[in-house]
Amino acid sequence: MSLLVPQTFWDRLSLLHDSLATGECWNDVDSIAVPIDPPSEDAAFTKSSAFFIHLFGLELHDSLAMLCKGALHVLATDEKCAMLKALQEEGQSAGLKFQLHRVCKDNHESTHAILAKLVKSQAGRKIGCLEKIQFQSTLALALNKAIQSAGAECIDVTSVLGMALSVKDGHALATFRKAAVVTHKILKHSFVRLLEDAFDQAKSITHEEIATHVDECCEHPSKVNIKSPQGHYESCYFPIVQSGGKYDIRPSASTNGETLSDDVIIISLGVRYNFHCANMARTFFVDPVESVRLNYSILLELRRECLAVMLAGRCVGSVAETANRFIRQRCPHLLKFLPKNFGFGLGLDFRESSLIMNAKNQRKFAQNMVFNLAIGFHDLELTDMQKADAQGSIRKLSKYSMLIADTVLIQSGDEPPDIVTKHSVEWKDVSYFINEKNDKDIMPPQGKHYTPEQVESQSAIMSSRLRERSKACAPDRSSLARNEKQAELMQQKLSVKRSEKSSAWSQQGQLSSRADILEVDVYQHRPVH
Repeated sequence: MSLLVPQTFWDRLSLLHDSLATGECWNDVDSIAVPIDPPSEDAAFTKSSAFFIHLFGLELHDSLAMLCKGALHVLATDEKCAMLKALQEEGQSAGLKFQLHRVCKDNHESTHAILAKLVKSQAGRKIGCLEKIQFQSTLALALNKAIQSAGAECIDVTSVLGMALSVKDGHALATFRKAAVVTHKILKHSFVRLLEDAFDQAKSITHEEIATHVDECCEHPSKVNIKSPQGHYESCYFPIVQSGGKYDIRPSASTNGETLSDDVIIISLGVRYNFHCANMARTFFVDPVESVRLNYSILLELRRECLAVMLAGRCVGSVAETANRFIRQRCPHLLKFLPKNFGFGLGLDFRESSLIMNAKNQRKFAQNMVFNLAIGFHDLELTDMQKADAQGSIRKLSKYSMLIADTVLIQSGDEPPDIVTKHSVEWKDVSYFINEKNDKDIMPPQGKHYTPEQVESQSAIMSSRLRERSKACAPDRSSLARNEKQAELMQQKLSVKRSEKSSAWSQQGQLSSRADILEVDVYQHRPVH
């Protein structure tokens, strides 16, 4: 990772400074002071880290930034100050200064003196702080002492800072899009491939083993031959894989060590690319019964309704309100299976706590905000009657859940949001039928009748074991049958020609010796999504 280019730094600094200067939403503070602790293995990603990465492109551990009216002051080691000098020299902003203060780790008295002077002369009477974070660095302790000595008031601005960082510029949006593309490709080329191999080869594999492989691919996309841009990759969290009747569609869910079951399978994963997070979740169905398909179709409708209200200027809480109203009017029996939250804001923080999409949130969507929209049903019931004609492991389920989550970018005006994690949610792309039925078992919905062609089509679908195997999937039985029939007819024609024109065969020995060309290897082709 490297520093931001000077122009991006100054643009972001100017916007943050102007917002603070107007007092808009900042609780009338005169300045904000943000320390960042030294690095440690168990340190969580905090709002402090997000602030430094937003401004500088790096965390700059064991430093402190104080944004006052007219100036940004940074206290850091000689090495970090030398690095930041490039930003100081190569760019400028009218009426705004960037001042560096060198501190020595072993000279606490000097550090205290610098901070005491800054707080007394520049910070004002109300200083915005990140009170929810328990800082441990020498600079953070010195800041607290300086604020107390100056008789200033410390006011928490954690949520305000989160909102200030929630609207992304062009540089950040480009990074989000790259993170989203890599997330989608890992789902497609890592998870889906493992899933299909497990079905195709009747291979036993645990949720944890799948999640570990997906996690490794998030860290190193080249493991699955993904051509990805240069940069730093990591998982936003350990991927969540669930099946077999035990489900949790909350972001806090975890992966257990149980064996993957071929019934209803939920995968959630997120990739952080150069500190910017993307997230997605999909539900895959194996030998699903009709009630499962119907509930999934309702979920897709619900998703469309929610996306329709994610417009600049609308309340964040309108998503939850719309979801509850839609289900209450359309399918009231499903209302109890809806979650309370329908996603959250994404950023340098994986989960922006100020932008939780629940009914209480009255904050507004704004252009270039990024969200994780998560739509699902939890612990839907599956009765014995609904499973009467079930095939495979789904017969063992009494409850199941489904979840669709995507990274969504808010557009301008009434323009619909852009879903940047592009993996298909269509039923044909998330359902598998691996336990075959005979044609006579394929029954049309009540009140309808299938033509012979429709029966053949339904049979082909039910016989399909895998999808998204454009060059390496199992043979399509109906296509293979047609080719075998064509080969049989051609053989008959050749036999007739042998008896009628034996002399002609001697002149075309190539054909007689290459009758094997009629034995065609046919591979089922399905479009790659």
